[in-house]
Amino acid sequence: MSSRAALRDLVDSLPRNAIGGLVEQSIDSSFFAHPVAPASYVWPDVIVDDDKHASPVLLVTAPGAMGKSVAARATAHRLGSPLVDLAKVAIGGDGLTGLLTRVLGWTQAPQFVTSLQRGTASLVLDSLDEAHLAAGRAHFLAFMKNVVELVGQGSSNSQVVIFGRRDTMESAYLALAEYGVEAQQVSISPLAYGQTCELIDLVLDDIVHQGRSYDLHRQHSVPFGQHRDAVLLDMARALGSDAQTVQLAWESVGGFLGYPPVVRVLGRHLVIDNPAALNSSTAPRTSGSTRGGLLREVVEEILDRESAKVRDQLRPALGLEPSDPRLGVLYSREEQIVRLLQRSRGGGREIALPGSLSPDENAIYQDQIENFLPDHPFLRGSGFENVVFSDYVLAYETLADTVQVHGTTNSAPNATSVGPFFAHFVHAMSATSRVDGDEVAVLREACIDAVLKSYSAGCIDPSNFVYSDNPDQTRLFLGEGVDHPTGPSDVLKFTISERSGVVELTSPLGRGLVITRGSVVISGVADEIQLGPDLSVFAEDIQFVGKRIGVSSAMGSTIGDSSDNDGRVTLIARGSVDSDPEMKLSVYPATALAIFWSNPSYQWLGHVLKLAPGSISGLPPAAAWQLMFGLRRLLTSFQASATADPSAFSEFVDRIIVGSNPVFHVALEGLVELGIVSREGALYRLRLARLSDYGVNYAALRGPDFENTLEGLYSDMMKTDSLQEFARDESGNE
Repeated sequence: MSSRAALRDLVDSLPRNAIGGLVEQSIDSSFFAHPVAPASYVWPDVIVDDDKHASPVLLVTAPGAMGKSVAARATAHRLGSPLVDLAKVAIGGDGLTGLLTRVLGWTQAPQFVTSLQRGTASLVLDSLDEAHLAAGRAHFLAFMKNVVELVGQGSSNSQVVIFGRRDTMESAYLALAEYGVEAQQVSISPLAYGQTCELIDLVLDDIVHQGRSYDLHRQHSVPFGQHRDAVLLDMARALGSDAQTVQLAWESVGGFLGYPPVVRVLGRHLVIDNPAALNSSTAPRTSGSTRGGLLREVVEEILDRESAKVRDQLRPALGLEPSDPRLGVLYSREEQIVRLLQRSRGGGREIALPGSLSPDENAIYQDQIENFLPDHPFLRGSGFENVVFSDYVLAYETLADTVQVHGTTNSAPNATSVGPFFAHFVHAMSATSRVDGDEVAVLREACIDAVLKSYSAGCIDPSNFVYSDNPDQTRLFLGEGVDHPTGPSDVLKFTISERSGVVELTSPLGRGLVITRGSVVISGVADEIQLGPDLSVFAEDIQFVGKRIGVSSAMGSTIGDSSDNDGRVTLIARGSVDSDPEMKLSVYPATALAIFWSNPSYQWLGHVLKLAPGSISGLPPAAAWQLMFGLRRLLTSFQASATADPSAFSEFVDRIIVGSNPVFHVALEGLVELGIVSREGALYRLRLARLSDYGVNYAALRGPDFENTLEGLYSDMMKTDSLQEFARDESGNE
């Protein structure tokens, strides 16, 4: 069993130096007789074994970048003890005793060692993991033996405190036990909610904004605290919490949100110019389009920190000068990612070693890296520390062409292997292309399904998607509540590359719109396909790969559920639909499915749409139904207002609802021509008085027989110039 305790309280229970102030007799860059307290330090908690025992050695561990070195400095300062940076020590058989003698001299060193053995003085050792990397296993074991020799058979007051990463500390524990000392172990915890808030304040204290020290968080602490908590809660929900407050969410998400590098980046993100904007719609939030960039900044800051740390250790081992340009290519982000993939997947990848190093240097390099990698902050054992790190690595592997140098391909990940952040990382890391005056992320067609599943997994509110193509371009939009977003920035926008004309999607599939002149393949899991709610597919051809298809108009609906029917699944194909001849179709309720294509098999017959409106308009039936559903989607995209006609952001309607789809484009033109929709600056307005002339209301639009409600409007729209021209073009293409 273990419990959480304050590190400061634990430190206060350790022996303080009882001897007078130590005087360094010689200078050594690794030794600090009187370490200075770190500025702006937030003391974390530690996890302590409830069955703790007395020991002369206390091992303090944490993942990389958790703040071990600053904790070591704070601990040494509070105890008044010397601090040794082992990263700068050539550890070995007498590495520690020799250092003490050399720095303190023959008079002070014996006095200090005697006090240490009696448990009336303390010694803090930092960066054992880095020393381990530089020295190798034999010298590491000799050093641990030297630690045991130093404390001898004296008191067991945890007077030697050693900081390092998890894997190294496990090795240290075993080595000490072999030499007769069972060390006490504690691990630094991610920051608690209150500690996180304290660190955010300290981060902001150091920011110079618009030429002056930033202080809005101090001057307006209450509204700023609400603003901070709103951002943290956004992140918590992205991590899968459904808690109503960030405090309640912390137990499940604090492992990531309390990680100091994450807190520092979030703190910088919280800077805002105007106090009046706090908690308003203009205050920054981790919206869909910014979350990936924010998380990317967090992750890459950790990777760059690892690069710098390892290069510092490798330089003397390789005999390189600090100015040697070859240092800059060692242990890059990409190399770390490939090595992480190799470790997490059990090998199989050949690492391309730096070409600038000689064969002998490469042998040293490879040996050093293999010792250091197990302590990488992204790892826990052979897996990843958390889903944020694993999703970043998957996104990098998917997007970076240069990973092919290491024998890794850019194949799309399986949709079941991605977490809720993969879509956001892909959006943030992809190349961009200018589309309709907007910089849009470029996504390979093969990655669409993985991105859809990832985005859905990260949403608390129902997620929606729109996939629309035409001969010129294909677009994908993802949004949480995309029918009524707060603005276009809440939507992830992609333009699709490497188009084959066939989009492949996997079950479950719902809350989306697919419009394509190509083919759609929908595959099941274990031969079962789940469709709905609120799914519309308009395609040339549709193929179902599975033996059972279940359709529901309400997520999680069960027999006897009284849910309404506004989540209907609509499948319309201009060409053919292919499914297993023995396929079993289950639909609940019976009105949850509407289909239209030529010669449907017997399983589908009970769900065929009635005589298509195209029979009275001259449009081919499939195109006529697509137009009908386009009208419905446009009309239901407007948000109600208490003081004016319903509105929708024009950018949202033009780029997401309509996008590149010619059918929806002419539907919007027809509504404008009839005076039902008008443009007012950045908004479209839905003129309810004009709409009521056709007997159309919102409830009917959401119902199962909406086509009857729209019949009069549809008939008048077909008389507009834009629809007449569209009908001629469609009839010519049929």
